[in-house]
Amino acid sequence: MLELLLLAFIGSAAAGLWDLRTTEVPDEIPILMSAIGLFYWFMAALIAEDIYPFMLSLCSGLAILVPGLILYKHGKWGAADAWVPASVMFVLPAYNGQPLLVNYILNFFVVSSVYMIIYSLILGIRNRRVFSLFVKDIISNRWAKIILLAYAGVIGVLAYIFMQKATSVTPLLISYLTVVFVVAFWRYATVVESNVFRKTINAGDVKEGDVLEDMIWIGLTKNQAEDIRRKGGKVVIKEGVRFVPVFPITLLITVLYGNLLFYLFL
Repeated sequence: MLELLLLAFIGSAAAGLWDLRTTEVPDEIPILMSAIGLFYWFMAALIAEDIYPFMLSLCSGLAILVPGLILYKHGKWGAADAWVPASVMFVLPAYNGQPLLVNYILNFFVVSSVYMIIYSLILGIRNRRVFSLFVKDIISNRWAKIILLAYAGVIGVLAYIFMQKATSVTPLLISYLTVVFVVAFWRYATVVESNVFRKTINAGDVKEGDVLEDMIWIGLTKNQAEDIRRKGGKVVIKEGVRFVPVFPITLLITVLYGNLLFYLFL
């Protein structure tokens, strides 16, 4: 089991590092992981004369791969975002006798939310104009401004009560702070999406691997990039959150801690 855990973690971590450096994950990584995982569990089923281990591997992987490919076809995320977590499940559908699929999926939503917040903030630090654009967006967006100002007033009152040792307002204070954060991050993410993830460039600067605005998440081939450069003009390229590192992080947390939601709602 340790060997399978290492394969699942090292393989998905390698894919994540590749994604961070180049935005492209070699197809060979998830395909090789999936093949090894399915073969291992098929042989385990034959030896044990019990088809359950193989079916658990197959069904766990497909449960992630199928919806992932549907999202990919609709341009919501890249092919690697579907194949890498599916390959993790093909390799390691269970750990210490417990199926991992449900905990892995639930933890993914928690980890991915934190990851996206950190990733977006790092982008803002690296592109300092994002923060000034964010402030302008808040000022110009009537509803965001109204919500933030109204909630800021309530938070001020609650904070004053809290400082008077009335700790009973703590849940209310946390709730109002959460709403403010969600609204602010919604507008911040909109600014990042418009000004960092979408860029208008000269066709002559297009290179292999770039993704055009109207394309699904797969990079241009060398021939396609050359064809666009020949045509000239302007093109809009897009970039998304380099998401693949989330999958090895989620795996490690799931193996070490189980379902994170149990800790969050205790």
